[in-house]
Amino acid sequence: MSNIVKCPFCDFNIENDIEVCPKCNSWFVEPYLPKMKFVEFRTFIALSILSLGFFNLFWFFINKKFVGNLIVKPSDKVKFERLLIALFVAIVIYFSVMLIPLVLPIIFVLNIALTYRVLRIIQKFTKKKYNVCLDINPYYVFFFNLLYLVHFIDTYTDRVINEHEYYNFKSPKGFILIFLLIVMAIFLDSIKFLIRM
Repeated sequence: MSNIVKCPFCDFNIENDIEVCPKCNSWFVEPYLPKMKFVEFRTFIALSILSLGFFNLFWFFINKKFVGNLIVKPSDKVKFERLLIALFVAIVIYFSVMLIPLVLPIIFVLNIALTYRVLRIIQKFTKKKYNVCLDINPYYVFFFNLLYLVHFIDTYTDRVINEHEYYNFKSPKGFILIFLLIVMAIFLDSIKFLIRM
């Protein structure tokens, strides 16, 4: 029995188990990431506010297994796990010794590094599975790290289908997203500052 069928959109001969036509790029199944926790953007923001930002420190640990399922290259697994260990050590020092001025910049840098690593893992997974290269905005990674990552995952299907068109900087949606992320970052930093006083 042959597993070759015709694409319903362009009549090109394709295998019946592929998800996108190689000729006309029509999608037969919506692209998706294996299930991850707390990736609905509004839910994540609510949990961040309720926990005064501390929930963000544990998001990577909660989703360790799910990120692991996306890994294409073994070197990415090693890098991801090393960064998680470093973040765990920094969090333990933060809560046990309370060396806030010394540890907070380290935690911030580790969050940036972990955000970038997970985005690269998703990018490589998407390239292999859907033959789509997703754009990663380095400025969003630096300034908003986990907020950007969660938004990226929450809008993953749209990003894959609308490759290179998602949140153009010149679009109103792009400016709205930047504004909301800046307000959220300032709000969380203000709360942390008030708690330290």
